[in-house]
Amino acid sequence: MPVLNTAPPTFIRFGKFIIISWIATLILTLDAPAQAASTPDFKFGSMVNPQDHSPARGVRPLLVILLQARPGQGVTPTLTHDSTYYERRLFGPGYPNVADYFKANSFFMTSTALRGGRGMNWHKAAIIGPFIDTTPPSTKTDPEAAKKENSNRRFSSIKGIAATHGFDFGHYDRNRDGTVSEAELGILVIDNFSHIGGVTSANPGCIDVARPAGGVISVCSAVSFIGEDTNIATFAHELSHQLGTIDLYGTNCLSKNLSLMSCTAANDLFLSFLDPWHRSRLGWLKPRLFRLDRVGTAYLSEPSNGYEDAYNNGPIILYDPSHGPREYFMLEYRARQRDKANQPYGYDADIPRNGVVVWHIKTDTDGNLLSIPDRIPDRLNHKCGEKNDQGIYHTSTAIMGKRLQENTIQQPTRLSGIGLSCGKVMSAVVISPGGQGRPNRWGGSLPWTPRSGPFFLKWLNNANTGYGQDTGMRFRIYDMNRKGARVRWDPR
Repeated sequence: MPVLNTAPPTFIRFGKFIIISWIATLILTLDAPAQAASTPDFKFGSMVNPQDHSPARGVRPLLVILLQARPGQGVTPTLTHDSTYYERRLFGPGYPNVADYFKANSFFMTSTALRGGRGMNWHKAAIIGPFIDTTPPSTKTDPEAAKKENSNRRFSSIKGIAATHGFDFGHYDRNRDGTVSEAELGILVIDNFSHIGGVTSANPGCIDVARPAGGVISVCSAVSFIGEDTNIATFAHELSHQLGTIDLYGTNCLSKNLSLMSCTAANDLFLSFLDPWHRSRLGWLKPRLFRLDRVGTAYLSEPSNGYEDAYNNGPIILYDPSHGPREYFMLEYRARQRDKANQPYGYDADIPRNGVVVWHIKTDTDGNLLSIPDRIPDRLNHKCGEKNDQGIYHTSTAIMGKRLQENTIQQPTRLSGIGLSCGKVMSAVVISPGGQGRPNRWGGSLPWTPRSGPFFLKWLNNANTGYGQDTGMRFRIYDMNRKGARVRWDPR
């Protein structure tokens, strides 16, 4: 009898334990990343400089050269600002400055972490000039062709100009191999050939220049050119190209105000973080992974240095194993970093509004973004010229001219369609969906909020020209506040 009386309670207690454990496991599963055993390769940390293949780590010296156009060839007679002005914009002290922008985006704020090689920052090697441009002028008769050739020549000649004026590149040959690489020194040129805008050659080739004490050294550093009144965002945009980033323009500045790699050339002070795809490829961020063929939920925090080593509540990747790692969605929460007086205090201050941004990403097998055929009417499309012009944008084009002026802060893009063209420099990373009244369109510049209701996402079709199969999931955003929001996905 004693045995019969004790057995049932033991079984009941054991059964309750199983049920409680099952419930706890279910709850944790809804808010837990996919298991590591089935994790595909999303190429985290694989974005490097295209020439020396250096990762965006540590503290990188930056040579700043002030270059003045020959008389009558600049937009102003002389440079408008002096070296002190540009030093503050680039290195501080004071907010905002470019060096602190890169600190904030790489999420490793302490000097210890930077020396450890995971974070990234620029520091001043020297600011020299202004020097008169001595680049041999083009002899081409066509004005546009001459302008293009002069610009290309400056990428090489600027190194010789700096050496002629006494800058010793050899001090930055850290490994003493007779070559100064991108990882050893970056070069930024500020000139009065334009007021705003910029252009970068991340792979300009190597040029032999003389050293003050004799001998020569090969300088392979990347070079960025910036107009004299360019805003902070364009400084950061062009310097990021020296790390391997790509442009995300589209025909109509898609993703403007939501990624540094969209259009930034303007007179206004514009502050926006890099998109999470770039941050993860640069190795500055490791998104949590969730499967789209399962019900799930996740809490998203605003981007800040609070992610630290654990990447707590940062962006997430939603993927379907049947699609693999080549097409997926990335979700992040963004909040305007402004105080009660609407004054900026952070480096993500000028996004349109608080909410969840959904990025639709499609890549090749190496993780590089695919180019999507342009869906904007031809009369509004950026015209690509020769093959070597693809991806080069001039201020007279639709992208950096009139269309940019119409696409101001707080205003969604006016055209439906993704608008991606001109070769691999364009991207399949877009805001999806975006704009009011178009719940499934590509493009746009507004994050989702709880007031938007549920939203639905579709894959691209096989030709990458439009929508294909529906993901089969509906998404809802709730519990949103200044610091973050929760998103849930389940079958329709």
